[in-house]
Amino acid sequence: MLRIDRAIIPSGLIRNGRTYSLIWQSGKLYIINTGPAGNEVNARGFAQQAAVNAAHRRIEKKVAEGQARLAQTNLDALAQENRHSKVITPTQVAEVTLKEKRDGLVLGIRGSAGKFDFRLPLDKKEEVEQLRQRLRGAAA
Repeated sequence: MLRIDRAIIPSGLIRNGRTYSLIWQSGKLYIINTGPAGNEVNARGFAQQAAVNAAHRRIEKKVAEGQARLAQTNLDALAQENRHSKVITPTQVAEVTLKEKRDGLVLGIRGSAGKFDFRLPLDKKEEVEQLRQRLRGAAA
């Protein structure tokens, strides 16, 4: 089993940002939504920074609760729990890309199950590379 926590799909024009755990187990990739993702905010002044910090603490609490559920609940059940979680089988993977940017990594997964661009910190490069190799092997 390979597990990568705090994979983020940032907010867009219409959608909210989301935090995921990516779990490779039994030849499947489980993409489990563990909570919201915060936006990068340039706060000006002490009051604004305090409000931003409070919002980030609430988000961190929700994500920690979501990650704690991973050990307690069957992954297949979690994947069916909401529309933001998925299970991807090897036959559904068409393309896997990994880009290294200044502020982190971008893992792109394309296939019949959807299109995903996960943002990950640079310190998770080794785990992300392992996942990419497993997905590439599955797609081949």
